[in-house]
Amino acid sequence: PEFGRRWEEVESQFPGASEREQFQEVLRGLLDWLVSGLLEGTVESAEAASDINGAVSTVPVPRALFIQAGAFSDPNNAERLMQKLRGGGYGKVFVRDDDIAGRRMYRVRIGPVPNVAEFDRIVAALERAGINDAHLALD
Repeated sequence: PEFGRRWEEVESQFPGASEREQFQEVLRGLLDWLVSGLLEGTVESAEAASDINGAVSTVPVPRALFIQAGAFSDPNNAERLMQKLRGGGYGKVFVRDDDIAGRRMYRVRIGPVPNVAEFDRIVAALERAGINDAHLALD
């Protein structure tokens, strides 16, 4: 939801449809380049961070991209969604469970996704299937 609001703010800066389309095309190209570089290992950057004592550490860049189709506190709901998506041509569908702020969450993931075009194809197919809040998940 937060990304959607920010995207709308950015789009509002481009009042004409052709300007918006040009902007979207530039962003899509940049994202495709970045994702491809991360997956192929040609973009090696990691963000440097300093702790209180001034020591510098690096945060590794994720190498795998996934689509999160849903997140549930009830594992049965995650299992139902996973079964619904399996065999639908979305790719590998699985449930990942994590502790988040002391709560166990069950995330339905698809992937890894090889590129932006495939990400867009899968998200569009999920929307046609009634899953409208799928989003990018980095692992």
